[in-house]
Amino acid sequence: MGLGVKFFPGRRWQSTVEGRHEIKEGTQRLAGAFLFTASQLLQPVDYVTDELDVSATYSSQRFQARVGYYGSMFRNRDESLTWDNPFAFTGTQDPATKGRLALPPDNQFHQLLASVGYQINKKTRLTADVTAGRGEQDEDFLPYTINPTVAGVQPLPRASLDGRVDTLTAYVRLNSALTERWQFNAAYKYNDRDNKTRQATYDRVITDAFVSPTSRTNLPYSFTENVLNVSADYRIAKRTKGSLGFDYETIERTFQEVDDTKDKTFWGQLRTRAQENVDVLFKLAYADRSISDYVPVVEIFPAQNPLMRIYNMADRERLSSVLQVTVTPRETVSVGGGFEFARNDYDKSEIGLLDSREFSANLDASVQVSKKTNVHFFLNHQMIESKQAGSAGFSTPDWFQDEDDTFSTAGIGFKHMLIKNKVDIGADYVLAKSRGEIDVSSTITPSAPFPDLTTTLNSLKFYVDYHFKKRLSFNAAVWYEDYDSDDWQLDGVAPDTISNVLTFGETSPSYDLYFLSFSVRYKF
Repeated sequence: MGLGVKFFPGRRWQSTVEGRHEIKEGTQRLAGAFLFTASQLLQPVDYVTDELDVSATYSSQRFQARVGYYGSMFRNRDESLTWDNPFAFTGTQDPATKGRLALPPDNQFHQLLASVGYQINKKTRLTADVTAGRGEQDEDFLPYTINPTVAGVQPLPRASLDGRVDTLTAYVRLNSALTERWQFNAAYKYNDRDNKTRQATYDRVITDAFVSPTSRTNLPYSFTENVLNVSADYRIAKRTKGSLGFDYETIERTFQEVDDTKDKTFWGQLRTRAQENVDVLFKLAYADRSISDYVPVVEIFPAQNPLMRIYNMADRERLSSVLQVTVTPRETVSVGGGFEFARNDYDKSEIGLLDSREFSANLDASVQVSKKTNVHFFLNHQMIESKQAGSAGFSTPDWFQDEDDTFSTAGIGFKHMLIKNKVDIGADYVLAKSRGEIDVSSTITPSAPFPDLTTTLNSLKFYVDYHFKKRLSFNAAVWYEDYDSDDWQLDGVAPDTISNVLTFGETSPSYDLYFLSFSVRYKF
């Protein structure tokens, strides 16, 4: 349920109050393990979320300002899930007969925000935004284990997490037209996440069965991000404009493999109207990420392979380009198409993601067949290729994976004015397909490619809009959707196919959907 109110206390003032109350009930998948056995479980979902948004806005010809508050409170009516071990009496010698898992804890988040915009003169504008937030979680801990027969369990170091994370984001942007040909743009962003949760050392009780000789310490992860964007636009000719830019990002982290990363991006863009009815956009960018020393986090056990590189914290070179062309041969016809390409090279990584390429092509058109009828269609094709390396022997690379993903989408639709200013009808059809190919090679054992992952979606929708009066309108829609997929991870896997895993026996998603909707809209 939601309720929102906007009111205008003055000609330049606007205030908004919005509240939302959500109750979510049902079940979702979860899994639990006992030593060498595991089973899929149904986790109860009984969530209550309350949100409040309050803001006030002032706007004049040269100055705009906004202040606001956002709050979110989440409650879970189920604190844990307890289940019987289905393998306890099947000869697997699992010592535990019951297991228990904690469910998402109650938590809350509060945030204050302020933003201003000021037109310094006709050619220069300054904007700034600041948001400060705090998230808290203080749910009581469950005991280490539900099984009283487990020996050697020590008391918990404290009763609850007493978790607290403070966030601060600031953004400043300056746009200035220095001359009739030159325009300068600069922006700076500061983003800080300060995790103030206290650290403590906890025993490790393995799957409610026995106490491990090694303990664990919680790692309150924090980071600070600084981003600088600088660009200049130059009008080369009446119909042609060029742009050059430089983006610089630094991230400082705690309790991660890399303390600092630096990202530098250089880009150029050309936008031109080749003829009265042809617009062309071309953009080229080069990015380089460098990192401080890569050191596995010592608190994480088992230890990580020292040759491993997590892709978002690894040295990387990226080259990307965009070409987009729009043709308008007449006022009633518009056709657009383009290409995008990007390559990421992780040349200093031995284990992990080594290389990836992305390519996409698109085409769309809109035709005003008559004063009452409009027809549109679109096509999109995307390919993503990646290569990664791994090590089964916790040493140098001994297996490699090549993955090729393709996505193709096509759609067509129309809108027709059946009765002028009264009744509009329309229809939309979309066909979407995807295919994932995974090929693995190993220096240890022979291997074959995995079966392809595929999906097919057909979606057809008809709708009617009836404008009863100037402020009152009705809408009715009929929607049919057909979805089919093949996933080797699910197909052919019955509940007992894997001897030490009990599954739901689900198959790849496949469904037919029929949807009917009615709505009423009234403008005050």
